[in-house]
Amino acid sequence: MSSTVTTNERRSDPYPIFITVSAYDHNSRSPSYIEKVEFHELNLPFYVSQISMKMDAGGISCKSPTFKVPSESIPTWFMGPEVGDLGASTVIEFRLYGHRRLLSHKKLLGYTKKSISDLFNGNCVIVSLFNDSEICSLKIFRSDNIRQAVPKETTKYEIQLERIKKTLEAPQPIEQMIDSLSETFKMQVDALLSETAEIVVDIYDAVLSDYVQASREDVLQKQDKLRHLYDALFEQTIECSYLIRGYANKPVDGRVLSRNLLDKAAKFQEGFETLREKLQSGFAQETLVVTLGTRQQVDELDTQELKPSLVMKKSLRDLRPSTELRPKSTCMKGTRVETISYLMSWIADCSGGMMWCSGLAGTGKSSLAGTLHELLTVHAGGRNRLGAFIRYDRVEYSDASRLIARIAYSLGMHDNRIGTAISEVIHRNRTVLSMPESELFRLLLQEPLERLLDLTSEGPLVVMIDGMDEGDASEEMLDILSGGFGPRLPFIRLLVFSRPTEAISHAFNASSAVTTIVLEATSENVSRDIRFFIGYHFSGMFASLSARNVSNDLQEFCNMFRAVDGLSKRASGSFLWAATACRFVGESPSIARIVALLSIAVPADAMDALTALYRTILDVIVSETDDEEVTRESVYDVLGAMMVQGAPEGMTAKALDTLVFSPNEPRAHRVLARLGSVIHESIGYYQFFHTSFSDFLQDKSKCGTEWYIDVDEHKGRLQERRLKVLKTMRSGT
Repeated sequence: MSSTVTTNERRSDPYPIFITVSAYDHNSRSPSYIEKVEFHELNLPFYVSQISMKMDAGGISCKSPTFKVPSESIPTWFMGPEVGDLGASTVIEFRLYGHRRLLSHKKLLGYTKKSISDLFNGNCVIVSLFNDSEICSLKIFRSDNIRQAVPKETTKYEIQLERIKKTLEAPQPIEQMIDSLSETFKMQVDALLSETAEIVVDIYDAVLSDYVQASREDVLQKQDKLRHLYDALFEQTIECSYLIRGYANKPVDGRVLSRNLLDKAAKFQEGFETLREKLQSGFAQETLVVTLGTRQQVDELDTQELKPSLVMKKSLRDLRPSTELRPKSTCMKGTRVETISYLMSWIADCSGGMMWCSGLAGTGKSSLAGTLHELLTVHAGGRNRLGAFIRYDRVEYSDASRLIARIAYSLGMHDNRIGTAISEVIHRNRTVLSMPESELFRLLLQEPLERLLDLTSEGPLVVMIDGMDEGDASEEMLDILSGGFGPRLPFIRLLVFSRPTEAISHAFNASSAVTTIVLEATSENVSRDIRFFIGYHFSGMFASLSARNVSNDLQEFCNMFRAVDGLSKRASGSFLWAATACRFVGESPSIARIVALLSIAVPADAMDALTALYRTILDVIVSETDDEEVTRESVYDVLGAMMVQGAPEGMTAKALDTLVFSPNEPRAHRVLARLGSVIHESIGYYQFFHTSFSDFLQDKSKCGTEWYIDVDEHKGRLQERRLKVLKTMRSGT
């Protein structure tokens, strides 16, 4: 719907003519500018629910935010140095517009002309606006501090955003929100050429006006009490940014907003105006957060609405996976910033397709996936944008045969509308799950999602697969994934994290729909992040030693020999190497262990780095004991038993005592304690930290004959041990 401007037909001169600005000597008086304009004694038509003002002065046009009327507080336009310093004879024209609720129509209600000399007789002047009768009174405030108020070459938006950022002593997510706002909304408004652009510009003005209001000193003094209002403002800004960015990314001829988007635009603007009113008045009893689309308020559903939801979820049970793995890890704060920013920008800006995050073992793929999981759920602006998260693990879960069903289940549980559409497919065709993968993808995902037209205007919905190389996906499945969800579902973002195996590389490199980001181990950003990571953990270790009154010889040695720099080089871009080395030193801090790690030759790549690290750790563990041969054999047997067991949950120390050791041999917990850098414990069960360690132990060229584990041989030995234990239990001896 196009935006139109109408005037009262009884006016003979609805659009006044501009008057040329006369010359002005800046030395004649102190520069002045309009600080703010207040709207008083409003006498508006019954249909007007919002007002805005346009001011023209000396060839410069300025537009106020849109204010909701009636309002508990006085509508105030905070202008600052928006017009700048003008000559005394310059004529300023004020036009007042009334808006209907849907924002697509506005009407000129009244206007007036005043010269600069009339306005600046005092610090405040009252001006009346007329049509056939007086419409309202404007109280205009002036200031003489224009040069102090505006640093050179700084825009008014940057001033306000920077002021909030400096004044709010808030957690890091709020600082990131303001940075994101500054970047997201610094768009070329003049480039929005279609008529519907005015709606987007109205929202833009409303957002900035709210941030201006949030930066007022009297409001900031109450920031603790109004914290939930600030949170609501940031959350709504994130949601609003998706609408504006989606609009701006379209070609000009595609910027005609649908009725659904018009309604959302109206909700956004109304929400921002309500938040501004609450900030102005200081009321914190209620907060309006505009929530769009999929987030269901279950407590507000009545019984009749709950019934179809329960039926839908019952139908989706057939799709429920037997195992659901949570994210493995997240990036340490302050690392991988550029990569995370790139991935989040792709999520916000792309139109369909697929992102493949490729990298060798240890380059941080799973940590990036975990960080995105957190950003899209916990820090997503009040709305969970992660429709599905699937992680494969060679030991815990590798069955990729039901990947499509898993995606459908997750999306259906994420959004009742999607769940209902998918459950209808299952109800109509009970054999759908046995169909070929390409047909299943079309029937269970593409077609149901394409019928839900509202989803196209609600921002991105992300499907993320971590550890694709750890699953047993077929060639057909990889080909399906390489095409994304198709051009008719541009709001779906598919991200896949994996090593560049031959099968995956063949499928993804051949598709034009795939955007690839390779986690290069040699980039300067990665090297910097790894050094920061190691330095952070070493600082914590030194602080812990100091708190226990341990000598600072280790810290002095590390400083003298620049150990952090040396270890960072030997990591060769592998975050897994860095984390494993930090655990190895941290579990038994000593100069000897630092020297052992620094003695490793700088490897050619990340895989060579891990190989050298694993060998060094095992050799050092053995060398630190009095009886190296017994220790080596004990460690070897424990590792072999864990390789054979293969249970997703791992093994307990008690099971290892029974199956590996005799009563006279060292107990399992002693060996496991020495292996703390490569093995971790969870609820009494022990597992390898990373599958690359088990790969190392099964490759004789990497681990050598002394550590090579033949899984079949160990299976036989373990089976003999089990039979011996059973025989002993039966005989009671």
